[in-house]
Amino acid sequence: MNLNKLSLRDFRNYVNLELEFEPGVGFSYSNVNYTLLSYVVEQVSGVSYEDFIRKNIFEPLGMIHSDFLNEVKANPHWGLSYDRLLPGSWLGDLLQGCGDIVGDEMERFGVHLWLAPALNIHRSIRCGRNFEYFSEDPLLTGKMAAAQLKGMQRWGTTGTIKHFAANNKEVNRFYSDSRISERALREIYLRGFEICVRKSQPHTIMSSYNIINGRRCCESYEQMQGILRDEWGFQGMVTTDWSVPCDQAECVKVGNDARMPDGKPQDIRKGLEEGRIQRGHLELCAKRILEMILKLD
Repeated sequence: MNLNKLSLRDFRNYVNLELEFEPGVGFSYSNVNYTLLSYVVEQVSGVSYEDFIRKNIFEPLGMIHSDFLNEVKANPHWGLSYDRLLPGSWLGDLLQGCGDIVGDEMERFGVHLWLAPALNIHRSIRCGRNFEYFSEDPLLTGKMAAAQLKGMQRWGTTGTIKHFAANNKEVNRFYSDSRISERALREIYLRGFEICVRKSQPHTIMSSYNIINGRRCCESYEQMQGILRDEWGFQGMVTTDWSVPCDQAECVKVGNDARMPDGKPQDIRKGLEEGRIQRGHLELCAKRILEMILKLD
C-alpha cells in the first residue's frame, strides 16, 4: 500500500486515527499507538512519520503541525498534582495558590481561558474522567473550585467550570439520559456548580453532552436560564462541550451562547425561518460572548 496516495479519510481508517483539528490553528489526536504508527508510515512511505503527516495531511488542510514536546521543553511550566488530590486537602488557600500559579502561566503564555476545573461528582469509580473531577462531595467540590478560580482571576485569566451538569459517565456520553430526582439533582449534582458560581462568578461555563430527564442539557431552558442565571445570578457565557449533537437554534433560544468547536448555521437559519428563535436571541448570545472577550482582553 502506498500511503502517499491515500486520502485523509483513507489514512485515518488505515491507522485507526482519531484526528481533531481546526484549520489554521492546530490539531490533536488520541487513541494512537505512536510507535506502531510511526513504524508503519516510515516503512511503507519511505519518509519519516513527521514529514509524511506534515506533507500529506496538515499542509493541504492549512493546518499548523507543532512539535508539542519541543514546545514543552522550550516553555517549562509547573506540573501540579492532579485534580482529585488537591481538593482532598480541604485547604482553600492551597487551591487558590494553585490557581494563582495557573493564572500566572496563562498570562505569560498568552492564554486567556482554561477549560477547567471540572466539577462533576464521583458517582461511580468506573467513570473514565474521575481523575479530573474534584470529589464525591459537592460542598468540597464547589468551595475548592471557587478558590482555584479566584487565584486565576487576579491575573486577568479565568477557567471554564464544566460539565454542567450530571456528566458522571463516559459510556454513551452523547446520548446518556440521566434520570434524577429534583432533590438529588439539587443537593448533589448541581450543588458544587452553585457554590462555585455564587462565590467566584466564573466568566464561562461548559454545558455537558448528556441528557437529563429527557432534555439535552445544552437545550434546557430550566438549566441554562432558570437555574444558572435566574436563581444563581450567573453573568457569563455558556459554551457547549465539543461537537455535541444538538440543535443550535434550541441552544441559542435557552441561552447556551456558543457551540464548540464550530457552529451549525443551518440550524440557526432554520430556527429563524420557523420562528422558533428571534434576532434578539442571537443578539443576546453574541453580547455575552463579546462581554467575555472584553473581560479577558
